[in-house]
Formats: sequence, structure tokens, C-alpha cells
Amino acid sequence: GTPPPPSEPPRRAAAAAAADPPGRSGPSAGVLAGGLVAVALVVLAVVLLNGGGGGDNGSQTAKKTATPAAKKETKKKTATPTATATKTATATPTATPTASATATPTQSSGNEPASNDPTQLQLQAYNLNQAGKSADALPVAQKAVRLGCKGSGPVSPCGYALFELAKAQRGTGDAKGAVKTLNERLKRYPDDQRAAVEAELDKAKADAGE
Repeated sequence: GTPPPPSEPPRRAAAAAAADPPGRSGPSAGVLAGGLVAVALVVLAVVLLNGGGGGDNGSQTAKKTATPAAKKETKKKTATPTATATKTATATPTATPTASATATPTQSSGNEPASNDPTQLQLQAYNLNQAGKSADALPVAQKAVRLGCKGSGPVSPCGYALFELAKAQRGTGDAKGAVKTLNERLKRYPDDQRAAVEAELDKAKADAGE
């Protein structure tokens, strides 16, 4: 027979009991402690990553994002003209139509008399021709013929007015007009004072070169 091993001293047994409490083995306690340490490291790493990323990277991102907006604002401000030139429409003066005098038929023999009585006008033309004022007698005789010889007017005043008109025409240099007027007088009133009318007609033809 081999003698039995010596028994452990009482002190060592008490120390081992104190270091390893009852109900928990040594290897499982070490695993738990290692797991806690690993979790703590992961949490610390996450905190550091979030804190560092939120500081530098976040600010960098903000800077990069803000820069284009700021540039756009700057471009907009630069592109906006400070003073816009406005074209003012100058009022074009419109031409005011000037009142033009209405053309009235001119009387070759001067102003027409105011009277509308053909007999009175014929007598006035006679007096003027007798006074040698053919230019003054002409418009008076013209109006007397126009008013007194409408249709088949009587010899007085139409025939007499035609005779005074012919004399005024010849006196103002219109001998051909006088010839025409005297022929009209003979045609209308062939039996009234024909000799006097033909004598005046001969003078008018001579002046006209006929």
C-alpha cells in the first residue's frame, strides 16, 4: 500500500473558497467579464464615431451643401442689374390738320354784285359800259344773264343783258367771247334791235380777227 496524499492546509482552502464563490465556476466568470469589456469597447467606439463624425464630417457636409446655395445667391445678386434703364416713350407730336380754305370758283371779271334782280343788274351793266368801265360791267352783266335768261326768258332783261355782256367782253379783250354772246342774242331774239346787235357783232369779229 501507497500512503494517501497529504491533505491541503486549511488556509489555502479558505482562500480558494473566498476567490471563487460557491455556485459559480472560474471559466464562466471570466467569459462574462470579457463580454462586458467588449460591450463597453463597442459602446465607446460608437460614441467616438458618432461624436467625431457629427463634428467634422457633419460640418464638412454642411459646408459642402451650403456652398452651392451661397454661390447661387451670389450669382443671383450679381446677375441682378443695379439700375434698369427704362425707355421712356417720347410723345410724337401729331400733325394738326390746318384748316384749308374751300376753293370757290373765281370770277374772271371780279366780285359778283350782291343784287339778285336781273333787270336792275342789266341797267347797272349798261351804265358801267356807257362810263367805259367794262371790267366793272362784266360781272354785273354775267349775273344778269344767268338770272334773267333761264329757260325762254323775255328780251327784257335777258336780251338786253346779253348785249351788255358782249360789250363788256369786247371791252376787256375777250372779243371771241363777245362774238359768241352776240350770236346767242341774235338766235334768241332775231327781230329785236337787230341792226344794233349786228353792228356790235361786226366790231367783235374785227377785234377777234374774223
